[in-house]
Amino acid sequence: MTRHSYRGVTKSGKIRWVDQYSKTITYGGKPADLITMIDIHERRVAQKSLRESEEQYRSLVESTEDSIFLVDRGGAYLFANGKHLSRIGCQTDKVIGKTYGDFHPTENCKEFVGKIEEVFETGETTQYEHKSHRDNRYFLRSLSPVKSSEGDTTSITVVSKDITERKQAEEERKQLQDKLQQSQKMELVGTLAAGI
Repeated sequence: MTRHSYRGVTKSGKIRWVDQYSKTITYGGKPADLITMIDIHERRVAQKSLRESEEQYRSLVESTEDSIFLVDRGGAYLFANGKHLSRIGCQTDKVIGKTYGDFHPTENCKEFVGKIEEVFETGETTQYEHKSHRDNRYFLRSLSPVKSSEGDTTSITVVSKDITERKQAEEERKQLQDKLQQSQKMELVGTLAAGI
């Protein structure tokens, strides 16, 4: 049996993808070709759309400055984008299948595993701030459930956004406010002392 896929034109002028199967058989004592044609147009269009969507998603995930990774219930890596791989200093083949704990200190793992379990139990997205012991940078992590068609959580997508500059700015603002308050108190004490 041979198979060929091609585009054909219908009587109404529409272009459709078809699969053609042909097989040599015996008919009336003579060899004959049995040809079967199956309209696969919707499937081909859906496959093309899926490929384009996957390419756009991959481009987005790989071009972001955020670490993005996917883990199972045990914290094993199922996927990691380039930014995350560069943060932990490994290639994809050294990360996939390994657990979060293989690359991070114990104190970070306890917190992370607890958050994974929370998302698996609730089926809801959660966010929290995390300080990396690797380089003392701050991250805002979002953990979102990936669900099966039955609605069960099968894995967790983690997006980790570096917020170090924001945290530093907040700390500087707080220090300035503290200095201002201290200065105002000193002025008030000086004013009160001068009035006595």
